[in-house]
Amino acid sequence: MFQTCLLTFAIYLGSAIYTAGVPGVTAEFHVSNVAALVGLTVFVAGYGLGQFVILLNFPRRRTHELMNAGPMVWAPLSEVPQFGRMPIYIFTLAMFVVLQVPTALATNYGMLMAFRFLTGFFGSPILATGGATIADMYAPKKRAYGMTIWGLFATCAPSLGPLIGGFAAHVEGWRWTIWEIMWLAGATLVLLFFFFPETSAANILYRRAKRIRKATGNPSIKSASEIGAAAMTPRDFAVDILVRPFALNFQEPIVLVLNVYIGLIYALLYVWFESFPIVFIGIYHWREQMVGLSFLGIFVGTFLVIPPFFA
Repeated sequence: MFQTCLLTFAIYLGSAIYTAGVPGVTAEFHVSNVAALVGLTVFVAGYGLGQFVILLNFPRRRTHELMNAGPMVWAPLSEVPQFGRMPIYIFTLAMFVVLQVPTALATNYGMLMAFRFLTGFFGSPILATGGATIADMYAPKKRAYGMTIWGLFATCAPSLGPLIGGFAAHVEGWRWTIWEIMWLAGATLVLLFFFFPETSAANILYRRAKRIRKATGNPSIKSASEIGAAAMTPRDFAVDILVRPFALNFQEPIVLVLNVYIGLIYALLYVWFESFPIVFIGIYHWREQMVGLSFLGIFVGTFLVIPPFFA
């Protein structure tokens, strides 16, 4: 649970921490403030491309999967028993860490925007399938508590981003906001690589059946997922894993409405990251490195929902 929340925090921090370096980006690449803020937009668009909230209610899904928010590319792969969740997390997090290097060393505006988009795309799995990982670990009656704690980390990270990055950007420049993301995500990668367990029941049973087949020499020992997959053609597999989520997203009205609703709430949160500096610097004449303090209201507010929920 801690590792899942830490990974969520590290990825979400990568979006808002960039805003602290916007003045430095405008000065170095000679672009407008609006153009510099595109670096925030493309990052969110990157993991927005990989992430749509899909609540599916059809027989092929297990009960806990009805709570999943699934990226359209990575989450379906994490549901494949042969892959599981852990390899998807490790691979995408490793790419997220590596891509921070060219982002921090960007020599022009286009290069910076391109790599910000890619880092957001590779950071998307935990933002959507973290709920599925928690659902794997907890019984239904306790699952809501785990989801609440996970959501707390997801909300706190963006609100702390401008504060953490503000002082670094003021002293060392905008590139240090990117290096901070890389350091936190890199430490998280090392921790997860050695200690993060596989939580997908289908993958655990698949690997167990594979070990028993090898030990006994009996090829007829198979997990339920293998038996089901045996009847699927490659085309059926591709449609079920990669095409069906897109189709359901636009064909199911409740899913589409939920996507729009959450998108509006999400947009409102990120509008604050662009508008607060205008208000607190332009009107109240705060120093740039102090603007991050204005987001602490969001940080404190997230904790206020916890006591009544657990009560």
